[in-house]
Amino acid sequence: MLAAGRSERFGSPKPLIRWGDVSLVAHQVRTLAALDEVVEVLVVTGHGADDVGATLEGLPARTVHNPDYAQGRATSVASAARAVPEDCAGILLVSVDQPLHAGALADLVAAWRAAPGDIVRPIYEGRHGHPVIFPGDLRDELAAVDDATEGPRAVVRRHAERLRDAPTGYPHVLLNLNTRAAYDAARAAFGLPDSDAPPASGA
Repeated sequence: MLAAGRSERFGSPKPLIRWGDVSLVAHQVRTLAALDEVVEVLVVTGHGADDVGATLEGLPARTVHNPDYAQGRATSVASAARAVPEDCAGILLVSVDQPLHAGALADLVAAWRAAPGDIVRPIYEGRHGHPVIFPGDLRDELAAVDDATEGPRAVVRRHAERLRDAPTGYPHVLLNLNTRAAYDAARAAFGLPDSDAPPASGA
């Protein structure tokens, strides 16, 4: 999970905003950890690393610090890939500001299990969403991405013949909380608590 950015457009650290009854980063970890197929949850930190680590206390996640986070998102993708075991079956690449839904994740993982050699992405009503699962044999390519060549999108382009859509009935796969307005709209759409209320402990 990528949680290293400065959140400049948002105006405050996105990993720490409320989603449900916990911080967004804690919600992401809890949702991922509930999947039987997930062997380990890695959280790439950068800006505000101590605060992100504190909200993850007691949760089943390992933090990987990216000292180069200010140079772009791709540096965090590469940091994550390098921290993944070389023999991993797949890499589920998640951004902290794209809230996960358990049902949508289950659809995605089921599609990946049916074709573990493919790059699998969710699709909702004709629109592609996130997160994306990469097969483990692309680990080294992900570890070498940079922003000059569009990061992981370049890996997808190189292996377009392996790209597979996973239909889902959950619109959550389209969420992207880039701005405060997007966050407020998503919170209203899904009936989440007031964002001004402090999130509970991640554990």
